[in-house]
Amino acid sequence: MSSRLIILFTKGLEATAAQAIGRITNVAIPIVVLHSHSPNEATDRFFFTFSIAFFLFGTLGNALTDATVPKVARQRPILHKRERALVSSLSAIISVILILSWGYLNNSTISSGLIFGAALSVGAGFYATFSSGILHAERRYIWPGILWGLRAVPLIIYATAHLEITFLPWLMVGIGVSDLLRSILLGKFEKNDLPTTHSLTSQKDYLLIIMAASINGLIPIIDRIIAGLDTPGGISLLESGERIYGVIASLSTIGMLNIVLVELSRYDEVKEFNKVWHKLLPLSTLWAVSWMIVALVFWQLLKEQLVFNLWRFSASQADITYLVFIYYTAGLPAFVVGLVCVRAYIVFGLQKELLVLSAVSLISNIILSILLFIIQGIPGIALATSVVYAILTTIMIFRLSKIKLKRFYSPLAFDQ
Repeated sequence: MSSRLIILFTKGLEATAAQAIGRITNVAIPIVVLHSHSPNEATDRFFFTFSIAFFLFGTLGNALTDATVPKVARQRPILHKRERALVSSLSAIISVILILSWGYLNNSTISSGLIFGAALSVGAGFYATFSSGILHAERRYIWPGILWGLRAVPLIIYATAHLEITFLPWLMVGIGVSDLLRSILLGKFEKNDLPTTHSLTSQKDYLLIIMAASINGLIPIIDRIIAGLDTPGGISLLESGERIYGVIASLSTIGMLNIVLVELSRYDEVKEFNKVWHKLLPLSTLWAVSWMIVALVFWQLLKEQLVFNLWRFSASQADITYLVFIYYTAGLPAFVVGLVCVRAYIVFGLQKELLVLSAVSLISNIILSILLFIIQGIPGIALATSVVYAILTTIMIFRLSKIKLKRFYSPLAFDQ
């Protein structure tokens, strides 16, 4: 068992390294935008549009990847490419509706460039999630991570061209084109001998996982709506602190979680699962705490350069960014271990329970975020998120320790 965990840990480092370029690119987006332009209504529109796109291709897309991995690992049918294209097109349309609705409710004009770029990014990102799941299940972690680095091309062009803020929507278009190219390249790496199905209705486990992810994915969007109640630029300030934290959070989770899901998907008996689970839990906790320390050291060394020299924030804006980062980072261990638990829920087939927990998380986060926002302003939103993570992770750990089933409730039973 020890040698297996060593291999798992090594693979986790490999997957993390592969994802590093893309994750660092994501944090470079607010760095470039806020270095070029002060927080204002235009940057708020850009970041809110980007958050909707991320909700769809990131949160929901990752859920599709997680649902695909066990299927490929156990040679169960996955969606045919034609159906994937249909789902991707629908997701792009939904992104347009959400963006226009937000603009209407806020009496704000959203440029066609922002809408088109976000829709392109969502559609391409959704399609690529299936390819990512296939490659992860086959332990080919390199390309899904490295190809996120394609986003660096439009970002570098925008940063070096010193464009006016009216050109900001073109950055979103560039990101969308990069995501489309990534999707095409990932599709080329797929194997052609995998069992597929044209039936969307037979993939009920996809639906349950997507519903749970949808509920969780609403949290950052609602957080930004609450932050928007502050002075213009509030969304941008929340984004700046969260994106820096997001680099550490991504690096501490994405590689390890890919490995955890693939390995757990290979177990059919609860007894076998429990053996590796009791090793994974302390290991993932240690991993998360280590990254939290790295994050705090990183922040202590670079915070002045980031908020004053790179972004040229005022003292009050810097204080907000400081606290947002610190509060998010305090919840990092609960966040990492919680996502490990979510993968265990998926393998056990406890999607319905996961859906209930997601609803509880959303309601709790809204109530606590509004309360702490009133008390402490924008940093209170970050604190609320970390507190909710801690509570729900504790609940999931307790639930997984009490499972006494003889065999898993297979999330693949709908395919049989």
